[in-house]
Amino acid sequence: MSSNKFPLDTVLKLTKYAQELGVDDKTYWTEFRKISDYQRRQVYERAVLLKEELEEMESKSLFHGLLEKTNLPELMKSWLTTDPLILNFILTCLTDYKSFTESAKKEIPLDYEPAITWLTGFMAMMGIESSQNKDKDVVKYWVPHMVAKGYLEVDGYEAELSESILWSVLQGKAENIFGVHLNGPPNEGMLSLLKNELILLRNKGINSFPNEEYDFLIKDLKAFDQYQRLRYEVDRNIPVENETLIYFAKLENKRSITNAISNGEEPKLKRFIQERGRNKGKKSVDHVTPDSAINWLKDSKRRHPLKYYPSLFYPKGVGFFQERTVYENSSFEFISIPASNKHELKEFIDEFKD
Repeated sequence: MSSNKFPLDTVLKLTKYAQELGVDDKTYWTEFRKISDYQRRQVYERAVLLKEELEEMESKSLFHGLLEKTNLPELMKSWLTTDPLILNFILTCLTDYKSFTESAKKEIPLDYEPAITWLTGFMAMMGIESSQNKDKDVVKYWVPHMVAKGYLEVDGYEAELSESILWSVLQGKAENIFGVHLNGPPNEGMLSLLKNELILLRNKGINSFPNEEYDFLIKDLKAFDQYQRLRYEVDRNIPVENETLIYFAKLENKRSITNAISNGEEPKLKRFIQERGRNKGKKSVDHVTPDSAINWLKDSKRRHPLKYYPSLFYPKGVGFFQERTVYENSSFEFISIPASNKHELKEFIDEFKD
């Protein structure tokens, strides 16, 4: 096999990296198995909804070639320390073993092709030359990048689905809309960068995607901050500010809230009554009760009912942050669906659907 062309120092360095990763016996799977059957069922139902959400996003042309169009790979370079020798070593091992098993007509225990495809794409985005490329394959290696940036036009070429962006957005929706985590919390820094990149692309007038798809995703990403505020207030029984209601109900001003309270229609929107201080016992003009706020926003009779699911938290003694101060037997740590990609999400749903 050709992998022995790499110096011993590279092999030793790779081994050292692998050892430093370590293995933790506490995983999202182990913690998931500790929760009650009732909570498991709720998590399963949210997983089904998230899978539907993912499939809907996959159908949009926006997510094809999106990673290459943005400057996110360039930003990733400033965060990640990438060693071209090590990456090429891993790629060579994968391709050599795949070729060896195929030529020997042995059954391959694992499908190496997805790993090879992912690693090749990652290296290309990072601007790393591949030792696998012969002269005739160099253009093919760089095609996704060149097409996305407009350097090359290829008839009938369909850009790859930007699965990493898809999954990041889905993790954001999991916490903010569906009240769970998806293999851990969303990467808020990445989502913020993505939002800014989309706004830049939208303003440049790039016509490869429908404008409404840009606008729709930008709107979703902008809403995450408001969702976080609303969920924080509802979960902790903190009065909800008028501005939050105005945003989600698409109202013009505070007067619309006053009118909604005066109408008294079910579900009723109720003013928060001050519990302490010199205004104790008086109704707040700037806040409503959290329960009435969420019921009012979700009301199906509304023109734009809010898409919002109650938060699912690990019970006391379960989760990754058990040592933290708890409040009313809740650590406010979202239960995490143990799935890091679409395939694992489907496996999780298949395992627990019965």
